[in-house]
Amino acid sequence: MKHSFGSLYDDLRYSYKLPLLYHSIFILRRISFALVAVLLTHWPFFQVIWYFVQSVLIITYNLKVQPFKEPIHNYLEVFNEICIAFCGFHLIAFTDFVDDSRTKYNAGWSMILLTLTNIFVNLVVIVIFTVRLLKFLYKKLRFKFMKRKVRKSFADFRQPRKLTTFN
Repeated sequence: MKHSFGSLYDDLRYSYKLPLLYHSIFILRRISFALVAVLLTHWPFFQVIWYFVQSVLIITYNLKVQPFKEPIHNYLEVFNEICIAFCGFHLIAFTDFVDDSRTKYNAGWSMILLTLTNIFVNLVVIVIFTVRLLKFLYKKLRFKFMKRKVRKSFADFRQPRKLTTFN
């Protein structure tokens, strides 16, 4: 079973049952989002409310369960979900409850800035992890090279040498 589904659970804390539900909750959230978008087409306010409720539930789950092994992944997931929740707040401005076009325009730019901030933070985390990985791989490669060099010099030392005589 681990061979078949191991990659799904690599980053999760599998010593408890609740973190293992992370991917199931993720899929259920997507399905419920699609159903609400289709079934509540004529009630955009309820769509936004459901969107926000989902975000709050996911934030609560991530804070309480902390499903990932690495703390930075848990923090990043909570940050991403908070950004999604704030985007949900902005969606209210695009319903019929707000008539002012200037407010909708400003909400749109605010949502763009929020999205760019989210992308920037995620990119910084990716760059930091990539640099750390490259440093590790460089050290590993350097160690392997040094080990080979020492082994070669040791092998050269152990070989019998011809004695030269002086006439």
